[in-house]
Amino acid sequence: MTQDQWQEVKRIPRLEQAAFWSTLGAEGHPVVLEQSVPGWRQGTDWSINYLREKAGHQVVSLDRGYFDETVPETYPLSQILDAIESGAPLADHEHPYLRNIDVHRDLPELVADVSPRLVYVEPNWMTARFLKRHVPDGLVEFFIGGAGSAFPKLHFDTHGTHAFITQLHGTKHIVAIPPTETAALERIFGHPEKFKLGGDAALYENLNISKTTLRSGDTLFVPNGWWHLTYMTELSISVSSNCVNGSNWDAYVESVTRHNRGLKKQIKLIYYRIIRRLLAASDSAGFGLLYRHYE
Repeated sequence: MTQDQWQEVKRIPRLEQAAFWSTLGAEGHPVVLEQSVPGWRQGTDWSINYLREKAGHQVVSLDRGYFDETVPETYPLSQILDAIESGAPLADHEHPYLRNIDVHRDLPELVADVSPRLVYVEPNWMTARFLKRHVPDGLVEFFIGGAGSAFPKLHFDTHGTHAFITQLHGTKHIVAIPPTETAALERIFGHPEKFKLGGDAALYENLNISKTTLRSGDTLFVPNGWWHLTYMTELSISVSSNCVNGSNWDAYVESVTRHNRGLKKQIKLIYYRIIRRLLAASDSAGFGLLYRHYE
């Protein structure tokens, strides 16, 4: 099976939050929501020059995941933008890719451009007052790369979270594979992270693979556990957000308790069952008091 034959991710017009979670969100399949962020800066309003003028002085980590514990390789944003614009390498990075940058912490000048927050990530159970912060409340991550840039490997998002990838400028190509294909990926490639594009078509023959190309204003919903990777063929600017709610709570709990054992784990599981009931009841009643509030 060639890449051209892979299934296209379903595309739909923008939905209201409740309608999304009661239908498509509950189905557990990727979907592209078109024109999903009408209040945000989009398309030609974004440019290298705009970013350079707004936040070029900020120093950021290059090609490094949010939870990467290696020593960060940092540069002024303006230097990274120069390399992306010219297509030139930067140090050992043939195609520099700025990814997983916390907008509120590292690029606060851009917060207004991606506000108000994407409606689909709320309410986000990770922000419950009773829970430990595994990521900053309301984390919005920023990505920019040019032709040849790519996320380095097939992966799924941490802590059992759902991901929402919103395209602001240019296009981004995304490949997605359901968690039910994990065993097949291990058999074919040794490990899902070793999956590569452009291999022998026979390798992909029996795999369930979906693909899509995001354009300005599109948001891709990536359900928890879905393997995915991204690559760019032109200048691409996007942001992502993650969330937990009743649909992926069990995956979240499994992730945050996986290192616990014995009685400690049993106590935590009971605690998380109680929290789930409280949060579900709070959402049904329309109360927001159980959540930490953030700007």
